Amino acid sequence: SLEQNRVVPVPENHLNQSNGNVPTRILVGCGRTWLNEKIAIAHPQSLTQVEAGAVGEIWVKGPSVAQGYWNQPEVTEKTFNAYLADTGSGPWLRTGDLGFIQDGELFVTGRLKDLIIIRGRNHYPQDIELTVETSHRALRPAYGAAFSVEVEEAEQLVIVQEVSRNYLRKLDVDQVVEAIRSAISQEYQLQVYAVLLLKTNSIPKTSSGKVQRHACRAGFLNNSLTVVGQSSLAQQPTIAPTKPEKEPTTNTIGLQQTRHTLQKWIVDWLARETKLPARSINISKSFADYGLDSVTAVELANDLEEWLGVPLSPTLAYDYPNIESLGQYLATVSQQSNSNQGDSPRKIEPRVSSAGSEMQQLWEAQFQNLDRFTSTPFYRSPVTVQSISSSGDQEVDQLLAELEMLSEAQIQEILGKPIK
Repeated sequence: SLEQNRVVPVPENHLNQSNGNVPTRILVGCGRTWLNEKIAIAHPQSLTQVEAGAVGEIWVKGPSVAQGYWNQPEVTEKTFNAYLADTGSGPWLRTGDLGFIQDGELFVTGRLKDLIIIRGRNHYPQDIELTVETSHRALRPAYGAAFSVEVEEAEQLVIVQEVSRNYLRKLDVDQVVEAIRSAISQEYQLQVYAVLLLKTNSIPKTSSGKVQRHACRAGFLNNSLTVVGQSSLAQQPTIAPTKPEKEPTTNTIGLQQTRHTLQKWIVDWLARETKLPARSINISKSFADYGLDSVTAVELANDLEEWLGVPLSPTLAYDYPNIESLGQYLATVSQQSNSNQGDSPRKIEPRVSSAGSEMQQLWEAQFQNLDRFTSTPFYRSPVTVQSISSSGDQEVDQLLAELEMLSEAQIQEILGKPIK
């Protein structure tokens, strides 16, 4: 839920479940305010107080707050003289820290300037860095940095990580990079744009020993880091998959040929999307291992549908999570389509497990916080649909009213089961 700036407390007994479905993050409280000290949690852009249970920037005011920076009036005005836009109260000190208040106690979640936002989801660098350093034994704990850079008008994730000294001479760069990419994909459903493995004791740090993420980012952009191995999606130019001719498949040999053709097409498609060489793609590995998220999975289904000329479910990659199983399924679909060319097009539904209908499976997944694509938990918080105030635009108000009616009437729950 922190990815959506929301806080959802987890029962204490849930923390002891090593195989629990809901991921948790343990935060240590910083205490409560004292005497005339006050704290506000504000939205960094709108400068308004956030609602209870939401994450925002921590603002502080009281007699212990300094007056400003010496001979820096502009920075002082911005940092030490902030006012809440909704209440007008102030002046406040903008700390630059993110956090929330729970039961009157302050909890800090990270730094505003270090927050990584990719496709509208918040990712805290310290969480990603912990995942990276534990992904392979050759990596040095607490000597890495995660940050984002803009590539083709989109934010992309970059990892820089020191290698332990005793692994420098025997370093298998490809193995380590694959471990990092796979761990991040499984944990956060993110694709890593670049991984830089650094020489021991070379990562930029402060005098107190804290890794300087912004200095690491600058070093990445100007190529000044001491790199012993690296991998970047920009290093491997790829060719878009071509559309091979479709051949009728009437026997087992034809089916095998079609499966091979389909799998090759998907390999080429995946190589184009990930900017990896096609020869490095393993058809038995999960799509999630290559960093495909839900948006890219739908794009794959759409491109396959256009190529095959057969309607396909947008959840195709959820039900057949690797190239091998998806190619086998599509070969059967292609064979059925060719043997019934005179029939009108029909929707090809994905495989349905014995657990029930797709709607019911999705319903259950929502309550269990399961990601249907990777079987890895993701962060979502329950929401209550409330009335939306008028915007003043007649057409917009009509659309909002229709959406509100749909959200209230589409699904009912009877005895714990979803009913349309």
